[in-house]
Amino acid sequence: NSKRRTDPCNEKTWGVPWISDWDNPGQRGIQPRSSRIKRQVLLVRHGQYQNEKTKCEDSGRTLTPLGERQAKATGVYLRELFDNKSAFLEPGISEPKNFYVSDMTRAKQTSALILEGMFPGNNGKFMGKKTATEDGILRERFPCDTEPPSRHKALPADIVAAESAFSRYFHRPKSDEATCDIIVCHANVIRYFICRALQVPPEAWLRFSLPHASVTSIVIGGSGNVKVSAIGSAFHLDAADVTYSK
Repeated sequence: NSKRRTDPCNEKTWGVPWISDWDNPGQRGIQPRSSRIKRQVLLVRHGQYQNEKTKCEDSGRTLTPLGERQAKATGVYLRELFDNKSAFLEPGISEPKNFYVSDMTRAKQTSALILEGMFPGNNGKFMGKKTATEDGILRERFPCDTEPPSRHKALPADIVAAESAFSRYFHRPKSDEATCDIIVCHANVIRYFICRALQVPPEAWLRFSLPHASVTSIVIGGSGNVKVSAIGSAFHLDAADVTYSK
């Protein structure tokens, strides 16, 4: 018995209750709604980029030709999802409502190519001209220290920024309309968002990987329940075009 209690393989790591008001709906002025009303957030990682492993200014970290191809393919894929009312999207969603993008070069380039693929000509045919809102809080960062420990350590400012970004973009629906937002950003923050949304230890974010230009889907119901319907989906890319780094 003593051995069983001290054996780490027998330590219970589950059974933590769900926090139903995790997004502070009262402080946000969000009224209670049916769990059937959904808010879907599609998180897209930027495409492959130059100078990933060298020290240089952000302006030098531009998409590679492959990264451009990945981004365009993702835009075409997303357009097909909406046009075909794919089961990938929650019922009642016909068009993306908002586009947000990190202010880093590779993310902005990816976002522009996605919009080009989704809205050819971007001339108002699809519910008006689409643009992406830049937000520096979505920049790549090391969001928190990891378990198992990494040689990298999170800076206090990055920890605060990552949590602020999660609070800003993740909350239950504010109306009775099913909506979908698209956010183009970075692998570290996307993985952190997944852990926070599921209320699993955020220190686990480095335990999985996301391909370039992949799509992650987080769905939040009117009651505040959360499900992740896709993590790092990249099946819309040709097999030879799937990359994780350069």
